Formats: sequence, structure tokens, C-alpha cells
Amino acid sequence: MKKLILLLLPLLLIMGCEDDTNIFDDEDARDSFIGTWNCTETPTKQSNYLVTIEYDLTNSSQVLLKNFALLGNNNAPYAIIAGTTITIPSQSCCDNQWTIQGSGKLTSSKKIEWTYNLDDGADITYYTAIYEKQ
Repeated sequence: MKKLILLLLPLLLIMGCEDDTNIFDDEDARDSFIGTWNCTETPTKQSNYLVTIEYDLTNSSQVLLKNFALLGNNNAPYAIIAGTTITIPSQSCCDNQWTIQGSGKLTSSKKIEWTYNLDDGADITYYTAIYEKQ
């Protein structure tokens, strides 16, 4: 009988363990980035302006950046969210007038620190910016 218990004990322990990961987790990594942000940018085009970050409904890991770098709301560039990092892969926007790329880090629930560049085909301008959630 002891041998049977010793043989079954590991099996019972394995079956009794519960997996703590939930593959159907409802939390969206983009949630912390969504909203309207006040941008302070260096070198500055304008002292402060608003940027709206919205869900990209075509891709569950992407967001749309409306008025990013004062480029307006039409043809908004996209960014990819991974944890607390937001990355703008190199892409053309504004009817191919600009190529942009960069990244940011969510440093608190109300602050993103950015570095990015804009290329108009003649010059590349490098920016840093602080976004504060409204």
C-alpha cells in the first residue's frame, strides 16, 4: 500500500497544481497609453501641443498617434506597444512628406519620455519630448 501511495503522490501533486497564467487575460497592454497627452518637445516647433493616442483597431499591439510631432490627425503614424515601451518603426506619413521613427517609455501612469526623428527628405531633425497625460 505504501508503494502505491508513493507512486500516486507525485501524480496527485501535479494534477493539483493550478496554472496562474490566464491566456484570456482581459488587460490590454495599450490601455496605459490611450488618451490625450500634452507634449513638450525639444527642439520645439511649438511650446506645448496635444497628441491623442488611440487604439489601432486593425492590430491589437498597435496604437495610432494623432497630431504626433504636429503632423496632424490625417494619416496618423502607428506605434507598437510592448510592456511600457512604445516604438514607432520607420514609416512615411503625411502623404510621404515625412519619414519618422523613434521610441518612448512610460515612466509613470501619466508620463511618457520620447526620442524620435523626422526626415523631410532634406534634413533629419532629432527630438526629445515629454508627454503628460491630460
